[in-house]
Amino acid sequence: MTAAGPVDHAPEYDALVLAGGAARRLGGADKPGVRVG
Repeated sequence: MTAAGPVDHAPEYDALVLAGGAARRLGGADKPGVRVG
């Protein structure tokens, strides 16, 4: 996505999911696809 003009602030995020590892605590779930909330 490109902005029409300069952006004066960074985007806001509600959650950050770090992908990597075996995901044992998530039951082997695909971490980037985990539903948050």
